[in-house]
Order: sequence, then C-alpha cells, then structure tokens
Amino acid sequence: MNVDYDVVKYGLKVEGAWLLDCVVTLTLCFYLKVFVECIVFIAAFTYLRLYCGGYHCKTYLSCGIHYVCMTTLSSWAAHYCHYHGLMLMSGLVAFVYLYMTVPVENENNRLDLTERLVYRSLAKKRLWAVLIIMVGSLVVIQTSVFAFVLLDLACLCMLQRRLL
Repeated sequence: MNVDYDVVKYGLKVEGAWLLDCVVTLTLCFYLKVFVECIVFIAAFTYLRLYCGGYHCKTYLSCGIHYVCMTTLSSWAAHYCHYHGLMLMSGLVAFVYLYMTVPVENENNRLDLTERLVYRSLAKKRLWAVLIIMVGSLVVIQTSVFAFVLLDLACLCMLQRRLL
C-alpha cells in the first residue's frame, strides 16, 4: 500500500478539530434554544462549502473560534429574524455572487483547470438546491437559516478572493 501517513494524520487532525467545533457549537446552541437551526446550518453550510471554497484561517484555534461564532450567531439570528422579505433578497444576492465566483481557491488548495470545472459544476448544482430550499423554508416555515448560510459563505468567499 502506498499510504502517505502524514496526509492521513493531517486529515484526521482537521476532521477532529471540526468535530470539536461542532460539539461546542451544538452545545451553545442547545442552551440558546436554537439547536434545530444550528443542525440545519451546519448541514447546509458543510454541503456548500465543500465545493464552493472560501476563507481558510491560518490556525486551528482561529478557525474554531470563527466557526463557533459564525454558526452560533447565524443560528440565533435565523431563529429570531422576522424580516423574511429582506432575508430573501439578501439570500438571492449572495446566491448570485456565489454562482458567479465559485469555486474560490485558497493558497493550500490550488485547482487545475479540470478540477476547477468539476468543482464549479458541483458547486452550482448545490447552490441551486440550497436556493430552492431557502425560498421554500422562508415561505412555508418562516425560517431564514438557509439565507444566513448563503450570506456567510458569500462573505467567506469574498474575503478569500480579496486575500489572493
């Protein structure tokens, strides 16, 4: 077997840090009574971020703090936000920006032309899915959690593009 143990070790470290961030975030959101919004946010954000890209922090600690704050605040805001028309417009603007710019590379993950085309196609399909769910969730169950997912991801992509 040709296994690069350093790559496996790094992958386990990254996944372990992310799981710890999720546990901390879910615990905070449980006490803030926005647990369901938090689970939905984490699922949708992770689903999009995989192929869209965005800003990457330099350390595990700064990444963890940013992730916990972003997810907790967005879950809390989505729970208490009653400006559904504003959130719909904001989510649509974020969608258009993301649709036009994904995937956003970072210094640790440069994509060749083939990868870029594949990631762009997958990211755009996922963006459409989240957009449809966002509109439906705003109309039917009056939650803006998917709009916050799009807004947060658009901000991370803008920041990363600015830094490159």
